[in-house]
Amino acid sequence: LHEYWGPKWKEYYNPLVGALLQRAEVKIIKRPKIVITPTEMIASKIRHIRPDVRALYLGIRVEEYLKYRSKEKIYDIAAVGRFVPYKGWDILLDELAKIKERLNVILIGDGPLYGKIAETARKLHHNIEIVRRATEGQKLAALGKAKFYVNMSTGEGFSISTLEAIAVGAYPIVYAADGYNA
Repeated sequence: LHEYWGPKWKEYYNPLVGALLQRAEVKIIKRPKIVITPTEMIASKIRHIRPDVRALYLGIRVEEYLKYRSKEKIYDIAAVGRFVPYKGWDILLDELAKIKERLNVILIGDGPLYGKIAETARKLHHNIEIVRRATEGQKLAALGKAKFYVNMSTGEGFSISTLEAIAVGAYPIVYAADGYNA
């Protein structure tokens, strides 16, 4: 089990659909003979459903990412994720608004909040580039040219993008949200 959403389903969808998906998630967790998670944090979230869950720590092969590291840091901040409420884009944009120094920022993602995010970003005094459909290589190249990687998600149990950012040389800043972020 890569991630556990539990009550977060209701934030991603509406309360009714979220409740149905939360129930389905519980049924899925109960079904297999064994459940393995990538972190102890995720395992602890589902032990009330499945006490025999085990954490098997995963990672990435850093050598595959080294070619994307760059000494030229053209972005002060990079962020990657689907443009949906729980990913914390509103939090990131609110915090960027408070920073007086003009920053070069790249946001990589797409989703239902694209219009709202793009409109808010245009109003800020920073140089903000939004890339909606980046290939994996384009995403990693951008992260490699960033000083900081920001993940403001309120429910990121095991963030591959954060690990990738670290592997390509961007310093991570991760939002600590109610015990749902590893």
